[in-house]
Amino acid sequence: MTFRLGLLIVVVCIALSSCSKLFSPRGSGEIPDTDQTETLLKAHVFHLADTIGERNVYHPGSMERSARYIEQKLEGMGYAVTRQAVHIPPSGEFGAVKDWTAYNLIAIKKGTSPQPKMLIVGAHYDTKVGMDNWHDHGPARPSRTGTPGANDNASGVAALLETARALAATSTLHDVCLVAYANEEPPFYQTPAMGSAVHAKSVSHHSGREKIIGMIALETLGCYSPRVNKKRQSAVVAGLAGPHTTHGGTRNKILGAHPSPALEEMCSAERQVTEQAPPVFLVHALDDGVSCANSRLMEQACREKGVPASLNFYPTGGHGYGMEKRGHPTDQWPEAAEQWLREQGFLSSPSSARGGAPSGAGTSSGTRRE
Repeated sequence: MTFRLGLLIVVVCIALSSCSKLFSPRGSGEIPDTDQTETLLKAHVFHLADTIGERNVYHPGSMERSARYIEQKLEGMGYAVTRQAVHIPPSGEFGAVKDWTAYNLIAIKKGTSPQPKMLIVGAHYDTKVGMDNWHDHGPARPSRTGTPGANDNASGVAALLETARALAATSTLHDVCLVAYANEEPPFYQTPAMGSAVHAKSVSHHSGREKIIGMIALETLGCYSPRVNKKRQSAVVAGLAGPHTTHGGTRNKILGAHPSPALEEMCSAERQVTEQAPPVFLVHALDDGVSCANSRLMEQACREKGVPASLNFYPTGGHGYGMEKRGHPTDQWPEAAEQWLREQGFLSSPSSARGGAPSGAGTSSGTRRE
């Protein structure tokens, strides 16, 4: 199997830089050796996707092997790992695994503050079970071949483990909760048996829930496809509630031909923005087949809620350009994003990384580049 791991390394580096700025302002902000990180990331992906392969509760042996692999890696870094039960209800929709239990794996990096806050970093470790059709959400057909999950989501687990390794080697001011989630894939997606939903419910009922400052989800970070501009569906897309602005094919595939107002509301990202939403960075090429009105809607929603937002339009670049340099104006967006992250205080300035004064966070409600 062939994987593009560069994006994985970038994500790990951004996560580590963010922790250096947010959790240890006096730290160096240095990034671990990328050659070693690439080797370790690749080893995790190959072990989960190739050595173990399909891993879900319909194949309990491989699911447990995956859990033990993650536990052993984290314990080898000095973490104490706890298992959080994810119970599958006795419902017919789950077939043979109804009334079964899977497990989230949780490790805590303790901060030095006497009154620590907490950042959650998570990735799901299960893969999709076989079904009648690739994009079905059920019913499960365990006799059919499911997915080995190299991209979705061994790539995210690999990034989680290497983020954990880097954090173990440094001190942080606040706590970091590292979670490997079970049961994220269908038929458990958006049900009470979804691992991340179980974890979110548990922390929302915890007395210290007000100390949680955010969550980073590491999901499908290492996708490679030989097809240029390969289009993928997203569960939540800005503008889905407006049939005159959204991409018709995407809208129909996700919502159907005649969606209810409630479904439109739930699946439209701009309708879900609250005052507690994290800062948002938007990039859109004006020659994209998807209307730029969607990005404007998202920016407007953020501004109305007082959420920092940066909207960046580029004249050309098409759709699905990623981080690859293709000779279009969209090539500039990673550098623009890095600068914005520094302005917001998520990344240390170069002078801070060398021991100078840390940069201040941006105070404006948003920026716009057109």
